[in-house]
Amino acid sequence: MIGKRNFKTARNFFTFLEQRKLKKFSELFAENGKWFLQYHSRLFPAEMVGQKEIYKSIQNAAADFKIQFLIDEIYPSKIRTKWQ
Repeated sequence: MIGKRNFKTARNFFTFLEQRKLKKFSELFAENGKWFLQYHSRLFPAEMVGQKEIYKSIQNAAADFKIQFLIDEIYPSKIRTKWQ
């Protein structure tokens, strides 16, 4: 059950960005969620904290970029987090 939900969330992450459903995209994160861009290009902040900041930052980016993701497969990860 959790696996199916995680696959849907992963797909929505990219779909919402591509379709510019930015409010829905930001709602994928917890109120105090953190989006860390490890390999950022300095066009975007390296880290965004909270739905409101993520939404604001992604709105700015969406104005300048057209984003498209071609997803063939989504594979489960074996990475364990402190929440598991």
